Order: sequence, then C-alpha cells, then structure tokens
Amino acid sequence: MQSPPPDDAVSVREAAVDLLGKHISSKQDLALTYFEVLATAVRDPGTSVRKRAVNIMWESCVKQPGFPKATQACVHILTRATDPEESIQKLVSKVFHNLWFSPPSSTGESLTPRVRAQQLAEVALAVYEAGCSAIHLPLEPSNPLLAILKQAVEREGDERAVGQTLANALLENVLQAVDEQADSFPSLMALHAFCLADVTLCMPPDDPASFARCLAPYLKVPTPDKDATNQQKRRSAEWLLCILAILSSLLSKLDRLAPEAAQDLESDLVQLIHAHHYVQVVSGAAQTLSSLARLSPSAGQRLTALMTMYIGSLKQRQPLLENPSPSAAEQQTNIAHTSRHALLSPTAHCCA
Repeated sequence: MQSPPPDDAVSVREAAVDLLGKHISSKQDLALTYFEVLATAVRDPGTSVRKRAVNIMWESCVKQPGFPKATQACVHILTRATDPEESIQKLVSKVFHNLWFSPPSSTGESLTPRVRAQQLAEVALAVYEAGCSAIHLPLEPSNPLLAILKQAVEREGDERAVGQTLANALLENVLQAVDEQADSFPSLMALHAFCLADVTLCMPPDDPASFARCLAPYLKVPTPDKDATNQQKRRSAEWLLCILAILSSLLSKLDRLAPEAAQDLESDLVQLIHAHHYVQVVSGAAQTLSSLARLSPSAGQRLTALMTMYIGSLKQRQPLLENPSPSAAEQQTNIAHTSRHALLSPTAHCCA
C-alpha cells in the first residue's frame, strides 16, 4: 500500500482504498503515512474509487482535530468540486457545507466563526498557490473554492446567516492581523472569494458600506524598501489586488458611500495608478476607480482625465518609442506610460 492500488479493475482499487480507510480511520500516524496514496485515489479514473477516497479523507483527515495535513486534505477534496460525476460534486459540497456552513451546534461542539474563518483562509491560500506561478488575481470563475461557496450560500436555510457571520469573522481576522503585523493575506484571499460568490455577504444590512470603510484606508502605495525580495514585492502587490477586487465588488452594489470616504478612496486609487510598479495593480486600481464612478461622478472624471494625460504624454514620447533611447531609465519610463495608458483606456471609456 505504499503506492496507489495498481490493479486495472475499479472494484479491486475501490476495495483497496476501503481497506486503507478502515485502518487509518482512528490512527493519525497511519493517515499521515498513507496520505499521498489517498490523495492519488481522490484523482482515480474510477468514480466509486474517487467517491470512497473523498469520504475517507474527510473522515480520517479533515474531521480529525489537529491533523497536520488537514488543509492539504481540503485542497485535494476541493479539486473534485467540478468532477464530471454529479454525485461526487454533491459529496464535496456536503463536506464543505458541514465544515464551514453548518449552523452552530446546540451542544457547543461546532467550531467558532473565527476558527472556521481561519480554516477557510488557509484553504483559500493553498488553492491559490496551487495554481499557476503568475499572479492570477482577481480569482478566476473556475476556482474550485468559488464553486463551493456559491453552492453553500444558494441553499435554503441558515447558510446565508452563517456565511455573513463567516465574512465578518474574516474581516476581523484581517484587521487583527494587520494590527499585529501578522500575515493577513490568507484571510483577504478568502474574503475576496466570498465577494465573488455573493458580495451581499459582505454588506451587513444595518451598514452595507462597513467593509469598504474598513479596507479602503489600506490602499496605499507601499514605501520603497531596497531590501525587499522579489517575492515580498509580489506578495505586497497581491495583497493590494485582493483589497482592490473586494472594493470593486462592493462598490458595484453599494447605493451610497460617504463623500469623505469616496474622496479619500479616489485619491488613493489615483496614487496607485500613478506610482505602482505592478501593471496588475494599475489595472485593478483603474477598475475600482471605474466602479467608484457609480457613486462619485468625480471619480469618472478623474479617470478620463488620467487617460487624457497619459495619451498626451505618449504623443510627446512617440519619437522615443519609435527610436528607443539608450538610457535604461528613459526606456523604463516609456514602458510605464505605455502600460498605464493601455490599462486605463477601457475603464475610462466605460465611464465616459
């Protein structure tokens, strides 16, 4: 059993996985030893094998308190959220519904919202990092976590209330992590996924703009740090992209935003467009400024003015673009202006 069951017969592989499940169900050390075997079985061509493996991974890994690879187990199960077999899709949906969206237990045995939110954040980050090596934010609709979240909040019952509680807990985790200078990116990633699944989960009925007010102040151009590694610079950009995506989702649904908050947000977005080195952040800031134009006409006027400014700058630099200067610094400036104009044009036309 140190390798995946090799038999060609599906029934034999299923029996082998079933036997493995009986042995590891109550023995965490064995579950760790055979974890990769079980992970391979989750991807087995046989439907019955996959279904059995998902059940075992849920019972023996995810549900076991303190299991060291619980997050990895969740990610393996999530890969089957879009399984071609509908019964497996339903099984995966049920697994994560029980894990994150089941109503609080009257016996007090269920996890607290903050703990559930932390679990969800760890899984959201693991799914993101398992994707392609390039920055891929905002999240794609094909992200398996999105499928699970959408299915959960579409159910009739208490799931929406639980989802709103989870969203609040995620926001609290983000703000606490920022205050403590800890890693807030996993919780931001999960909050972004919630907004894509159903943005109204992040719009409390008594104060729909509260999430936007809490996150908008963090949209600042980072202070240059000559000692920062490329990975640290990338993570800083991804962090901003999550906030931008969340705010863009919220602004597309909000009916109003306080004028002072809108003005501050507009200024910060313009600074990002002018000064940030990652074109993805420039694009995200332009999209968010376009969303803000629904609530603040000056934001649309500002975006159009930015496009006009960069067009003028590009026209002045046309000879340099056709005959590049030997100066590396001037070449970099030309490229930056070209990139910003290309990213601003579509959103500015939308606001015109």
